[in-house]
Amino acid sequence: MSVQSWCPYGLKSLIECISRATFLSQPTDIAEFLHQYLSELISFRILYLTSKQFYR
Repeated sequence: MSVQSWCPYGLKSLIECISRATFLSQPTDIAEFLHQYLSELISFRILYLTSKQFYR
């Protein structure tokens, strides 16, 4: 069974990005780092979608 057959679109890329950021940052508190990282990703996504709708 391949990863593509059961993995939602974009999840593999998201996990790769999270893993890379965690590895490169070497945080002492991984849970807090992931909380901040994902919060910033969500904020960026909301800002991007809002600005994209504004310019339409």
